[in-house]
Amino acid sequence: MHTTQQAPLSKTQLGIYAESMSFRESTLYNLPFLGVLGADICIERLKDSIEKACLAHPGLNVRIFMDENGEIMQQISQDAFQVDVIELSDDAFEQQKDNLVRPFDLMGGPLYRFELYITPSGNYFFQDIHHIVYDGTSIGILARDIRRAYDGEVLDAEDWSALDIALEEKNAGESEAYIRAGKYYAGLLDGRDCECLPVRDVHEKAPRQGWLTREFRLDSEVFRAFRRDAGISTTAFFTSVMGFLTAKYNYRSDSVIATIYSGRKDARTENTVAMLVKTLPFV
Repeated sequence: MHTTQQAPLSKTQLGIYAESMSFRESTLYNLPFLGVLGADICIERLKDSIEKACLAHPGLNVRIFMDENGEIMQQISQDAFQVDVIELSDDAFEQQKDNLVRPFDLMGGPLYRFELYITPSGNYFFQDIHHIVYDGTSIGILARDIRRAYDGEVLDAEDWSALDIALEEKNAGESEAYIRAGKYYAGLLDGRDCECLPVRDVHEKAPRQGWLTREFRLDSEVFRAFRRDAGISTTAFFTSVMGFLTAKYNYRSDSVIATIYSGRKDARTENTVAMLVKTLPFV
C-alpha cells in the first residue's frame, strides 16, 4: 500500500514539466481518448467504475506546486476524483468534439479529465490525462481496472505509487550506483558530436520532410537463432540498425541517437499508473 503523499518530480517528469511550462497552450503532452459507448453501458455504473479505478492509482490525482525552496513538487490531492456527466444535443456534441482536447493547468490543477457525454444518438467516453503522470503502459492498466470495477471486482490499490518511485529516485541520487552510472554515460558521450540529423541532400526554397523506404524480409527462425547466439533482443538489434544507418547517412563512423524503454524493470511497477519511461543515449 502506498504511503507517500508528497515527493519531488522524477527526472523524467522534470523534462516534461520544463517543456510544458515553456509552451503552456500546447497539448503536445495530452494523452486523449474518445470512445463510443455501447447501448448497454450504464452511465452511472461506468462513472462509479472510473472513480474506483482512479482511487487505486493515486498518482493520477496529484497537484504540482513549488515549495518554499523553489523545488517543483507533486502532492496527492485530497479532492475527490471528478467524472463529469454531460448531456448535449447531437449538434452541440459535434461542435464540442473539436475542443475536447485542451491544455492542462500544470501548476495546481488536476492533470486528468474524465467526461461522459449523453446525446440523443449515442453516448461517449472522453478521457484525457497529462503525460507527466501517465505513460503507454498506464493506458492498459487503467483501462483494465475500469473494466474490472465495472464488472464488480474489488480493486486493490497499487503497491508502489508514482510518488514512491520519484522519492526513491531522489534518494538514490547520491548512491554509488547512481554516481557510477553518471560517470559511465559521461565517458560514453565525451568528445562525441551529438548532432546526428542526416545531412541535407535536397535544397529547395521551402523545406519539407521526405521518406526513404526500403522493404526487406527476415527469416524468423534464422533471426531468432542470430539473436540467441548474439545474446541480444529484437529491440537492441533494430536500435543498432538505426544507429548504423544514421552514421552512414551522416558519412561518419559513429552516431549518437536516443532510444527509450519503459522504466519498468522492477516488478513492483507492474500495476503502477505513472510516467516511468526513460530516455537513453545510444552510441
